[in-house]
Amino acid sequence: MASGIYLDEGSEGFSVTKNLVSHAGTDSFLLHIVANDTITNNIFYESGSSGGQISNIIGGVSINANIFYSQKPEVGVFNVGGNAPTSVANNLYFSSSVSETKALIANEVSVLPNSSPSVAADPLFVNAPATILT
Repeated sequence: MASGIYLDEGSEGFSVTKNLVSHAGTDSFLLHIVANDTITNNIFYESGSSGGQISNIIGGVSINANIFYSQKPEVGVFNVGGNAPTSVANNLYFSSSVSETKALIANEVSVLPNSSPSVAADPLFVNAPATILT
């Protein structure tokens, strides 16, 4: 199993922007012992166990303006070990049930004290015709 995006062991100053991570084996992203990195404007769709795994943040990490989408109510948004990110704001969370989606927002606020209000809503993805994608 693998993470969609993996910053590890001193990764510093990276900007992870405008990615689509779909059906990652474990987590959409994993941040471990990192500093001054940004995770912005990404779509994390249907990952295995969580939207993001975060552990031992050194400082200056921002997770802003992303979409976290899961039809599996058991999948959480963040698993945090060690220090929390510096900024978590304006993300959109969707789970297969309204109560689960609201719980994701409550989890963000309780687990990530430096967070700003995010939104729990359906991002209304559409099936684009194949001709658009070629």
